Amino acid sequence: MGNSVGDAGARALAESLDINNHLQFLGLENNDIKEDGAIALAAVFDRNQTLDWLALEENLLKPKQKARLAERYAGRSNIHLTL
Repeated sequence: MGNSVGDAGARALAESLDINNHLQFLGLENNDIKEDGAIALAAVFDRNQTLDWLALEENLLKPKQKARLAERYAGRSNIHLTL
């Protein structure tokens, strides 16, 4: 069971990860995160060189949203995005 982080919490976490250079894995399974929050978190991969695993299973993402996120990071072997 998650903590109901939601989109607002996901965006706040994404902002904090811009300055974090230690966290490698972020597990946010089952946290009521929708597309906006997931996009903000996944975009951290573009700015943060330390985070390499983001777990977002059991959130409120629709299949098309999951597919778009997966496609965005496909082929980047240093990134693990679980939806």
